[in-house]
Amino acid sequence: MPGKTEITKLFSGDNADQQNALITALIECGKDFAKSNKRHPHENSFYEWLEKTQKTALVINIVDKLNELGYEIVKKNGK
Repeated sequence: MPGKTEITKLFSGDNADQQNALITALIECGKDFAKSNKRHPHENSFYEWLEKTQKTALVINIVDKLNELGYEIVKKNGK
């Protein structure tokens, strides 16, 4: 697949804060998913959330959760 990017390279060094924010958002989305299904939320709940959620909804959920956590997703100029 052309243009394939490894996530560990994307979020290394100066981008560690972004990786932490993304991982936190994923975990919190999984916990919300477990709660909505009346189950005990835990840090691995995001695996089931990833499997059972439509891909377009995943992106929306992650962006919403990042906003809820105080982050803002903005497009970089020129990219």
